[in-house]
Amino acid sequence: MCIRDRQEGLLGHDERPAAFLIDMTGQATFGEGYFAITPRIIAAVRPEGAAFRTEKIIPLSDVGAVEMDNRVGGGIVWVETGGRRSALFHYSNASSRRLSAAVKNLNDFLRKRKDLPDAKLDMAVFDEVKDHVCPRCNRPLAQDSNVCPSCTHRGAVVIRLMKYARPYWPQIVFMSALMTLGIVFQLAPPYITKLLVDEVLTARANYALLAPLVLSLVAIRLLQMGVAILRGRTAVHVGASVTRDLRSSVFNHLQRLSLGYFDRQKTGTLMTRVSQDTSRVEHFLVDGVQFTIINVLLLILSLIHISEPTRPY
Repeated sequence: MCIRDRQEGLLGHDERPAAFLIDMTGQATFGEGYFAITPRIIAAVRPEGAAFRTEKIIPLSDVGAVEMDNRVGGGIVWVETGGRRSALFHYSNASSRRLSAAVKNLNDFLRKRKDLPDAKLDMAVFDEVKDHVCPRCNRPLAQDSNVCPSCTHRGAVVIRLMKYARPYWPQIVFMSALMTLGIVFQLAPPYITKLLVDEVLTARANYALLAPLVLSLVAIRLLQMGVAILRGRTAVHVGASVTRDLRSSVFNHLQRLSLGYFDRQKTGTLMTRVSQDTSRVEHFLVDGVQFTIINVLLLILSLIHISEPTRPY
């Protein structure tokens, strides 16, 4: 993004600066501005009508280093001149990635100038610094990623994830049957309790049903416990297997990436992708899917059971 200053003698009408959008003022409040760089100066400028107002301008020949001081929610760009450090402008986290690339290129030139005093700033390096944002919602994207979390279709992600579960469909069918059976066992005790109240603890007092109904409650509770244990073990097996396959797929993809990618990424970030992110998928498969399906089916069957007509006493 480039601008041309319209004030006489500010950036020079014969120079076209590289300018990077900043979204905070010198008072650390939100406001539009630009970090402008030319072969002669660096400056923080603000739009003012049809022109630009300079907040701070520093000759590039006086600059020793430029530093980004990242803080909570944003940060400050400091400029070292003559052994002293002064604030050039504030920025928010939304601008930090773009500004980081610009500051890095500027510091590369300043280090080069120490060895080659006659070196000139190549403005072409700043043309490569572009806003890495989603073309649909204009939100910033992660470095080396074209995937926008806000625009990603969740259903498509789940379908793609389910492809990893395809080799384990017999276990999934078995687990689904256990879930259905477990729901039936959950709904049976209230029905048996209803029979106890209606047939035994009333004036009819059919005590012959008392022992069978009580034994049925005990047996159903034991069967429910056994089904839950078996379903949990099957879910853990399927979840761990899918996570293993997904983790292997991620690792194999990392093996095919260039060395430059690993230079730009932090080791901890890569480890998180391979270990923690895939573990979240496992929790989703083991806990999330089961919890959702069981509770939806339980709600439907409970509504059906409640809607049955009540026998008059």
